[in-house]
Amino acid sequence: MEIVGQIIGGVGIAVNMLTLQQKTRRALLICKLVADILWFAHYMLIGAYSGAGICVVAVFRELIFIQRRNKKWADSIVWPIIFICAVIASGIITWRGAISLLPTFASSLSVILFWIGIPKISRRFAFSTCAAMLTYDILSGSISGIINECLALVSAFVGMVRLDIKKKKSAEGGIYTEEKMKKLLVVVDMQKDFIDGALGTPEALKIVDKVGALIKNFDGDVVFTRDTHTAEYLGTQEGKNLPVVHCVKGTPGWEISPALDTDGKKIFDKPTFGSTELGEFVRRGGYDKVELCGLCTDICVISNAMVIKAFAPEAEVNVIADCSAGVTPAQHDAALDALAPCQIKVTGRGLEPWRE
Repeated sequence: MEIVGQIIGGVGIAVNMLTLQQKTRRALLICKLVADILWFAHYMLIGAYSGAGICVVAVFRELIFIQRRNKKWADSIVWPIIFICAVIASGIITWRGAISLLPTFASSLSVILFWIGIPKISRRFAFSTCAAMLTYDILSGSISGIINECLALVSAFVGMVRLDIKKKKSAEGGIYTEEKMKKLLVVVDMQKDFIDGALGTPEALKIVDKVGALIKNFDGDVVFTRDTHTAEYLGTQEGKNLPVVHCVKGTPGWEISPALDTDGKKIFDKPTFGSTELGEFVRRGGYDKVELCGLCTDICVISNAMVIKAFAPEAEVNVIADCSAGVTPAQHDAALDALAPCQIKVTGRGLEPWRE
């Protein structure tokens, strides 16, 4: 059984090597999930139960953290606290003396790193987690583990040079290439009430297909915002200024156009024009470039572009004009004119399908 365990550990090594080479949070977590399943089997077969217990916690950790940007329940700060407590409990249950402190420390730190979810930070702190696990593997007699941690240290170093140090130098030299940037597309309020419902416009109808193609071909993460009101809308400040009931939660008009692919993508429900939750998401996600499109250019698109710029001032923010529409064409253009002084770029202006 020990030989089988070492073989499985060898496969775990290969997967683990890929983890710290990933550019995105989701890819990093998926690689880590597969690796932790393999390492659980490895540690069980060689009788290193503290390591196996930590891997069980890690598997559940990755399953939850992968959903963090898609499901609101997975984004609660309660989760990292739960997993750190689970790691400590696992260390106590499988206690084999002071040696059990090593995987407990490494896994607790990993919980924090994977919750943050920024690959660059994970690579930097990998030296601490790998050192702890390397010591544990030496004392436990895990040959695969020793090889894995040594290679993980090399992988972390290579990743830092390849993805972090070179990236920084390229940015300083003005050669910050597009493929190295962490990108996000924000699709704003593409809801039925704004397209063909209570506040629909001919211009909004004409951008649906173009927005759908943009989502399908976008090389980065995609999220949506959704204007969300209650039945008491007319009694709100917005309702008094715009007395047209729209986007009431649970109604057909509140739903995002079925022509757009929202599967597996995070949706920010917002009761007002700009979403501070979205701004915090961008800041925490470490995005280098954020692109926005949707409805309406002069209200919610411009509002969310400003919010994002406030939360992430070093991010490049861009509004895609040909995938957006305003309340009127004139107001669309006025909003685009207001973006440049705020250092928000505009692309596709003049190519809007409704201008034809």
